[in-house]
Amino acid sequence: MKSILAVLFCARVSLCDGQVSDGGDFLYPLWDSNRQFYPEDGSDANTRKCTIPPFQEEDSSFVPTDDSCPVKVGSAVFVDFQELAVRYAPYLFYHPLEENTMSAVNRTLDDTEKGRLVIEWDDYGTELFSNELSPESLLETTRNPDYSMFSHKFHFEHDLDEEYQAGDGFDEEGRSRAPIYWRAFASSHGTITFNYYFYYTWSGPAGVGVLTSMNGTTQYTRLQQPPYGVQEGDWESISVTICQHPDLHSPLAVTYRQNAWGQIRDCRYGECLLYKDTTHPVGFVALGTHEIYPSSVEEVVYADVQPLEFFANLQQVMLVHRTAYADADGQYRYFEPNFNNVKQLPEQYAIPEQVDRSDYWVAYSGVWGRITDLHPNITGTYPICLADDTLSYKECPTEEENEVFYLYLQMSGVIEASRPLVAAATLIHEYLQSFFNKGEFWIPFGPATSRYYNEHVFFDEQAPIYNQTNQNETGEAFCQRIIDEIPDTTRIAIDFEYLPFIQNVVGVVLLFVFLTILNIALLSCWNRRAVKPTFETDSDGRFLRPTKYLRNELFVPFWYLCGAFVLTVLAGVGFFGGYLRITNFSKEREAMVNWSAFDQFLIITGSFTVVADSLMVFVCWTMVENVWLKVKRHYQMMVGEESSAHWLDRFSHKGRRTFVFTYSWLMASLMLALFMVVFGIYHVGFSYMFGTVCRLYIGSLDGICFSFPGWEDIQCGKDFQDFCKDWENISMLLTMWSAFVVVAGHFYMVFIAGGFELVLEWYEKTLSHYPSSRDDYLNYLEKLGISALDENTEAIEKSPLKDVDTAQKDGNEEIVDVDEPQSREVS
Repeated sequence: MKSILAVLFCARVSLCDGQVSDGGDFLYPLWDSNRQFYPEDGSDANTRKCTIPPFQEEDSSFVPTDDSCPVKVGSAVFVDFQELAVRYAPYLFYHPLEENTMSAVNRTLDDTEKGRLVIEWDDYGTELFSNELSPESLLETTRNPDYSMFSHKFHFEHDLDEEYQAGDGFDEEGRSRAPIYWRAFASSHGTITFNYYFYYTWSGPAGVGVLTSMNGTTQYTRLQQPPYGVQEGDWESISVTICQHPDLHSPLAVTYRQNAWGQIRDCRYGECLLYKDTTHPVGFVALGTHEIYPSSVEEVVYADVQPLEFFANLQQVMLVHRTAYADADGQYRYFEPNFNNVKQLPEQYAIPEQVDRSDYWVAYSGVWGRITDLHPNITGTYPICLADDTLSYKECPTEEENEVFYLYLQMSGVIEASRPLVAAATLIHEYLQSFFNKGEFWIPFGPATSRYYNEHVFFDEQAPIYNQTNQNETGEAFCQRIIDEIPDTTRIAIDFEYLPFIQNVVGVVLLFVFLTILNIALLSCWNRRAVKPTFETDSDGRFLRPTKYLRNELFVPFWYLCGAFVLTVLAGVGFFGGYLRITNFSKEREAMVNWSAFDQFLIITGSFTVVADSLMVFVCWTMVENVWLKVKRHYQMMVGEESSAHWLDRFSHKGRRTFVFTYSWLMASLMLALFMVVFGIYHVGFSYMFGTVCRLYIGSLDGICFSFPGWEDIQCGKDFQDFCKDWENISMLLTMWSAFVVVAGHFYMVFIAGGFELVLEWYEKTLSHYPSSRDDYLNYLEKLGISALDENTEAIEKSPLKDVDTAQKDGNEEIVDVDEPQSREVS
């Protein structure tokens, strides 16, 4: 069987019917600058303290080119590709505390009664497909035509016990008893890529590091935090690309994977780590979660939980992989490849006819184990803490030993929160849930559905740590920086004077009550005011010339309008004055807002409001003057006087249209003023919120820092106290109350301008009830005089003023005694 597969593979990669070069001279030298790994040198020589994953460009891969491999000319001999696979198979080194070791797949399938096969339908829930877990049941998921289209929806559930979860373990010399699996494909330009797969029955908890500083003492707590990272079934892999020449001293490239990200080491530039003087690459397996790295490190920081969008933060919470390989005595456990434990995966077309029953599982494309789903209400279990050298376990710090770590346990849901503020804060486990629920990269699919089954490797994203650090920063520099920059959280309880939120709420309510009462009073006064007729008469009934008192009467609504306008302008000045005082503070503290665009918007809003309001006042003034001009000219027409020209005459026919246009601008100005209110409430609300946090934090929750989404920094210790003082800003109150007054002023301008137009229209209509010409006025006097000599009552009934009286009565106006014209009043 092996010879058949070798020939088939040779044909696939075009290696001269299975032949490879074995003789002749290289046209240029081989790369020989790669580092050699000697595990017996111990941790001091091979293990670093802290770093971050190497930076790898997104969407990058190692793609061979024409000059990737040296040209070799010579004779050719047959070489078994199993020998190539073993020659370039990796040495894997495990953490001394690893309990869930690598396993053979048959460990899962040996006892078919200890597992079951399930399919997860999108609309119908879970269905039991097979009550036994056997090679035949796994094969049927892809070979049964009724289920082959849904083969990726399958998962199995194995009976879990410590022996099963522990894997195949190690022998007395520390070598793994488990096999690894490989498949190869032609990767172009005379190269071959071997994909190596490693199976685990169980994946342990994720690594977490909590760095804190309090009272001048910096502490770092190492822990493994379940349930994050825990899952049934786990597949990991390494890819090794080689040239077709079997006698090369090193691979061409080695690819390490950690979920959605990873690293490609180019051996041509001395980036690879090889086992002693061999061609075997070396990988270091992370404690618990089994990701493979190219170096041995106590702490590989791959994600920084800070800064996150928390309401309250600890100083530094990091997700780490721990890849140290030697214990305190220098002993180590590892996988050593040989012809018995490096097994080839059969091609899919050869299953089931050309393979043994034990290899049927290669066709299975479902999930290897129960699907891990961290629900929002999940909380962590008590973590396992590690000693400073990460090589042994120890008791986690108590509250007396490390108050900040004790707060971490509360914020991550491990223990009950001791204070309501901690319980109300966004918990750390919400971030961990979102991080470990990232879909396909965290679901343990097998080799048959791996993206790198027969193609070049592409990485979809960087390690999350590069969201908070520069790609040019080295791992050691990053680790040193977070230690150097860790802020101390010690604070002193001091008194703060915060913006009185309750008082301001009561003040807003009282303002609206006052405005309501003011509206009622103004309407009452307006309805009860005494309005004199347009033209008063003397004792003989002759109309008197309009006086300044009538003009003042016309201008009463206008003065109300001017008062509202002045109030609005003064309030706007107060608003922008307060805004200018807090704008630098806002730009510094609230970086998530585009303050430049906001400044421009406020300038445009303020300018539009001033122009619209001023234009409304001007238009109303021209309307009053125009009505007053009409009254004077009507009197001049009746008494036969000449009327003089006025500059308003050219606009008289546009008065109504201009008023409607300007009134619409005033309404838009009112809407913009409401935005100012929102802005003012926003700042006062923030001031109160932060003030409350400060009052609760200072002296009572030392150890927690403060952060907010979009802010560039996290406030701790003395910086936090200074931050609290910054929010003692009376200018924020000024912006809010000024905005309320601006809205109130606009409301009254809208109200008065609307009523103003109706009052002037009423005055214009009363002119139609007076004599319309000089002759009509003389006839009126003549009739009035004759009637007055004969019968006073009859004269009054027949007088043209009767029409005025009637019109005024129709308008709910009441005429007092006609016999006393000088004291006539219209109510």
